[in-house]
Amino acid sequence: MWRLFLIALTLTILSPLLVVVLVMTGVEASDAECGTGLFYTSSGPLGGVPSQLVPLYQGASTRYGLGARGPSILAAINYVETDFGQDLSTSSAGAVGWMQFMSSSWAQYGVTPDGSKAPFGPTGWNNPADAIYSAANLLHASGAPGNWPAAVFDYNHAVWYIQEVLSRAADYYTQGLTANGSSNAGTPQTGPTILQPVVAQQSTPAGSGLDQSSAMGYVHALVGVQVGFAVVTASGQVLAQDQGHMAVPSASVSKAMLLVAYLNGPGRSHVSGEADGHLAAMIEQSSNQDANWVLSQVGTGAVLAVARAAGMSDYRIDTSDPNYHLGESRISALDLARLFARIDQLMAAGERSYGMGLLEHLSPADQWGILSVGVGVAASKAGWKPEPGNGWVINQAGQLQSGGQTVGIAIVSEGESSQTAGEQIMQTVAGDLLSAAGLPVSRGTPAAGGECAMVSGPTVPGAVAQVQPDGTAAIPAAAPPQVQQAIAAGNRIIHTFYSQERRPGMLRQVQDSYDCSGSTDFILYNAGLSSPLVDVGNATAGDSTTLEQYGENGPGQWITVYGSANHAFIQVAGILLDTSYQGAAVTPSSVPDPYPPDDPVNGGPHSGPRWVPMSILQSQLHDGNSWSIRHPPGL
Repeated sequence: MWRLFLIALTLTILSPLLVVVLVMTGVEASDAECGTGLFYTSSGPLGGVPSQLVPLYQGASTRYGLGARGPSILAAINYVETDFGQDLSTSSAGAVGWMQFMSSSWAQYGVTPDGSKAPFGPTGWNNPADAIYSAANLLHASGAPGNWPAAVFDYNHAVWYIQEVLSRAADYYTQGLTANGSSNAGTPQTGPTILQPVVAQQSTPAGSGLDQSSAMGYVHALVGVQVGFAVVTASGQVLAQDQGHMAVPSASVSKAMLLVAYLNGPGRSHVSGEADGHLAAMIEQSSNQDANWVLSQVGTGAVLAVARAAGMSDYRIDTSDPNYHLGESRISALDLARLFARIDQLMAAGERSYGMGLLEHLSPADQWGILSVGVGVAASKAGWKPEPGNGWVINQAGQLQSGGQTVGIAIVSEGESSQTAGEQIMQTVAGDLLSAAGLPVSRGTPAAGGECAMVSGPTVPGAVAQVQPDGTAAIPAAAPPQVQQAIAAGNRIIHTFYSQERRPGMLRQVQDSYDCSGSTDFILYNAGLSSPLVDVGNATAGDSTTLEQYGENGPGQWITVYGSANHAFIQVAGILLDTSYQGAAVTPSSVPDPYPPDDPVNGGPHSGPRWVPMSILQSQLHDGNSWSIRHPPGL
């Protein structure tokens, strides 16, 4: 453990930009470029896991509740750290034993398979059983299985390490190393990509079709969270389900129903310019205001007609939500899967291409969960909603094709601790279901030019973003997806003005103005890196002092947040987004400035969030403020 961390930390202190370049030199050509989610694709077969170690990985995972993925991740850590015990030398940082523990960590987490305290010293950490069970203990304490990237990062604070471990773990898992069953590691399994139904919610033999056992094991191990999922063909055949009829508040997923209802309305020979604006904002930006406009046009009867046509038996309409009027309507995973399995066929034929185009091109803020496992989703919609006293509701559905079949996949959940936690659950369940079906699963699919297809916008080769003449930032193709999403988010607000006003939903939907902390929070929120100090329930930004405690101390390799009592700004992939006059970027003259130059609160002409070069950093850090320099974990 920690072999390269001290080197990386030293380089980070000396030059954050240098670290960006050095880190990316090692991974630029790898399949992990697009992988900052839970699991990654790998570059090829990794060899077999020693059969005598398999029961240890499985037993340790079971004892510490690490779920179906636990054994494969323990094996991957064991491989990366010591090549399955072949290299037990002490690392330069002082890490020792089979799983490379620091002695202080061993004192806290070292256990034997029966749960008793493991011996301190070589007889403990050089014992494979003790070391593997101790590693499972540490991972559990660090958040596994609810947040695997965070747990692995806690094991070794390096981005390359997370990528390496989770990439190898994905291989081991798909080759058969799971919590329940023997290992087939080193023997890739193949099978038909056509999805086959499961029987009585039991798993099918590996490679023969859809296997929901891993997804079921994962969701059943969650504490305080209720999850339902379903996979349904366009003909109505249920391929998989667990808690399929569990009804939860629909939140924004029912906006897909509104879209169908509008397109099927009488006299809809074409979509007017006014309607297009409302429909696009409702689907692509998940705008509640625009969804309420569409509902006012179609009425609840048209929404219920869509539910009947889709065969949705659990849907119950409710218009009591003051923000999004259909948000409290009850919906189940089976309902959603049936809807999305046939959503294109439910639309009026003349409007089908238009409607599916909206459902295919969602904003970067919605590119998570099912969309983050890289399986080519043709249409999707997600919803999230805080429920007072009952955590968060997070729902998602999508349509995909496999082996000539069209299927709908849906996941609903209630009781999440945060939106981010719900997104991770969506991704894990989707990855478990779709990888078992023989579909390739990854965090993102590289598109032409090397960028991840989930992020749209101008791109540039390499690891450093570039400010363009129009004020946007070109997204570096070699940056991790969350970094790309951060830049894409910044591009959405660079022509807004400066204002300290705080509005509900300001982090989800672009407003006309942002201050320094608001623009920084907007980037973090839409990249899935939001601070717990931000008012996430109302998606409202905090002030600059909250950012003084954001994330972890010190500059990051990709993203650094600078906070003080009076100001805040953010560095992303070698450029800055700032609202101060230090920057060179200026709002185009065609955009009127609503504030006079001497406005004491809202700043002067053309002030607002702008991308600016790193050259202004030193002047910013010496402007009289006392700066706290922080970064998101892992970045």
